[in-house]
Amino acid sequence: WVGTLGSGPTGNSLNAAYKNANTYGFQDEVGQLVLELCKTIPHGILVFFPSYKMLNDLSDRWKTNGTWHQLFERKAIITEPRGGDQLDTAMREFYSVIEASNTGPNEYGQDGALFMAVCRGKVSEGLDFADNNARAVVCVGIPFPAFKDTLVDLKKKYNDGRRSRNPNILPGKDWYEIQAFRALNQALGRCIRHKKDWGAILMVDDRYRMNPRYVNSLSKWVRGKVVHYNNCNMMLNSLKTFSADMKLYEAENG
Repeated sequence: WVGTLGSGPTGNSLNAAYKNANTYGFQDEVGQLVLELCKTIPHGILVFFPSYKMLNDLSDRWKTNGTWHQLFERKAIITEPRGGDQLDTAMREFYSVIEASNTGPNEYGQDGALFMAVCRGKVSEGLDFADNNARAVVCVGIPFPAFKDTLVDLKKKYNDGRRSRNPNILPGKDWYEIQAFRALNQALGRCIRHKKDWGAILMVDDRYRMNPRYVNSLSKWVRGKVVHYNNCNMMLNSLKTFSADMKLYEAENG
């Protein structure tokens, strides 16, 4: 199951471009979406953001508007720490919650855990979330490198300069896009780790629907399965069916 989503549960646009991402409307919409996903998908859910800034902004907003509390009633919430030394502790906590809720809700009534992480972080690039550790991977936005980063700007200009002498060199903007999709594809790959594994992949941003080039930049195993949803309820119903079908398949095939 692979989908993209352009608008949230209350119909607001889910375009995660910088201007929109800083609005409460966007932040609240993403919060409601993640809550609905937590009600729909059991066990582990990974949500990746393009930057620590967005992860922190959303966490702060959700703690203020009550979403965090609602999420916590459904799943334990673990966020990727900035320092690598704290990652082991976070991972141990995540795995232990998943284990404790494998056969039913844990002592807090939670049926799994929500891991909020960052594209290009340690979680997106190296950790294995097989089976119940990740039954869904959600990517909010498109992880373009920081636009105002001096090194990013220099690299784009460097490529453009070389291209004027050698047409085989990638233009700066193409290099910039490739970096984003390399990071995105790595994050999406956390979910399906072996032949019998299953999980849903959801890319949250209306730019996927509007820009076919973005879908073409996805890994081959994802690209052919993409369905664009603009209605959040239709997406959730499809996800519910998928999850139930997979559970049944698992029960029948041990």
